[in-house]
Amino acid sequence: MQMLTDNPEITIINDVHDVSRTSVINALNWLQELDYHRGHVFVLSDLENQGNYQRAYQSEILVLAVKALGEENVYLIGPEFLALAAGGLEKGMLSVKGDIFHRIEDPDGMIDLEKVNAYANIEEMIEDFDYENFRNKTVLLKGAQRHQLERLIPYLSLRATATHFKINLDHLCHNLTQFRSLLHPETRLMVMVKALGYGSGDWEVAQALEKEGIDYFAVAYTSTGITLRTHGVTTPIMVMNADPRSISQLFRFDLEPVVYGFTFLNRYLEMGRDEEELPLHVEADTGMSRLGFQLDEVSLLSDLLSSNPQVQVKSVMSHLSMADIADGDAYTHTQAKKFKVFADALSAVVARQPLRHLVNTAGILRFPEYHSDMVRLGLGLYGCSMVDKTEIDLREVGSLHSVVTQVHDFPAGQAIGYGGSEVTESESRVATVAIGYADGIRRSLSNGKMSFLVKGKRAPVIGRICMDMLMLNVTGIAGVEVGDEVVLIGAQGKDFISVQEIADASNTIPYEVLVNIGQRVQRIYVRE
Repeated sequence: MQMLTDNPEITIINDVHDVSRTSVINALNWLQELDYHRGHVFVLSDLENQGNYQRAYQSEILVLAVKALGEENVYLIGPEFLALAAGGLEKGMLSVKGDIFHRIEDPDGMIDLEKVNAYANIEEMIEDFDYENFRNKTVLLKGAQRHQLERLIPYLSLRATATHFKINLDHLCHNLTQFRSLLHPETRLMVMVKALGYGSGDWEVAQALEKEGIDYFAVAYTSTGITLRTHGVTTPIMVMNADPRSISQLFRFDLEPVVYGFTFLNRYLEMGRDEEELPLHVEADTGMSRLGFQLDEVSLLSDLLSSNPQVQVKSVMSHLSMADIADGDAYTHTQAKKFKVFADALSAVVARQPLRHLVNTAGILRFPEYHSDMVRLGLGLYGCSMVDKTEIDLREVGSLHSVVTQVHDFPAGQAIGYGGSEVTESESRVATVAIGYADGIRRSLSNGKMSFLVKGKRAPVIGRICMDMLMLNVTGIAGVEVGDEVVLIGAQGKDFISVQEIADASNTIPYEVLVNIGQRVQRIYVRE
């Protein structure tokens, strides 16, 4: 199953791998539970290899779909469905439940098949396509592969492109389970979905994880919190760096800000004077030297908070700056001691004991003694770790794909790309790929600094990476053609390119690789 969310008006669910009767009925039931948009559309092809049961099965499914979604929201593809819609459902038509025949019940004749959209093939549907019929709806494509329902995607999506970042939601949930195994049962879990969920999508990730029982989500800015709320996320959300100009939106969308200085805190208290409750999180600066109250400010802060009874201090937090560096362990322990002093002093003056949280992904792995009431899981959730050795099984969530757009054979001595920075040493075959530094492939990987996967083999970058394209030397890789898949992160054949490998070649960190994957790169969400 693939989910495409690029178009804010239409969410596309592409599920064309199984069209058995059971899978179709399950998909229809699942579609009705999705609340991405006001409406739902079911696009379904003829079932395959059903023998004498085919007409009965398709009749049953047609009745279920129409009753669930309405005739105008059911689209049928294939000669069997077309004949069924044209002929109508006769009273008493046979259907099947398991291996037992029974009667389709429509005694009041409420199903009007003249309103059902039925086509002999996908070409006819595309010719008749009207975008307005799909606006503000979730569209489920369910059909046999030979009917090519995926050809509808460019008409439904605002970002139809072969270059895409594929996010495996099963891997996401697997990683979550791995980290949970390291926690005490009473330790709560906050998940970071800032920076577009580390490039993987904010509300899409949040919706998937909310079903796993997350205690808190954390975002960097108010706008991301609003996005989560408008997509139905109800889990508490902590905003780490709320702008004072967004305070009214914090109240409106039930978002909880981190307060890290008196300027923001005073403004928050002033604007919230008519609110019954003012939830907030207090950040202490214990050595990160970025944001947070200093230890010598805790007394004044305590007085201010205790004089405003509507304030609810949900948590007190700090941030470890060297949790992933073994040489910095002494500094980490010093930070933890300072945090305890700050948190103890604050907890002594507030009515309700706040949660305490100090550790990030690296801290979860290396400092179980500091897990406290809650931990903040970030990079590790997406399958990467800044800690060299871990005993848990992490699976990278995202894989980056593009395609070959042209293949050239060049003689020796041919300059390739801008500035002619690389020249062919012998007869060479060069493939142009539809991805560049505007999509997050850093220009520093030019001239052979990195290789990417074509037909399961590594092909080095030749010449300078362009804004929208790059070139690969595919000499010696047999059969490379236009349209072939290129994998830049992830697996192809027996080889695998990790985020860490890209980061090392770019002289940066995995965080930067993930968050720099461009917004024009289509995100596709998959379940295995």
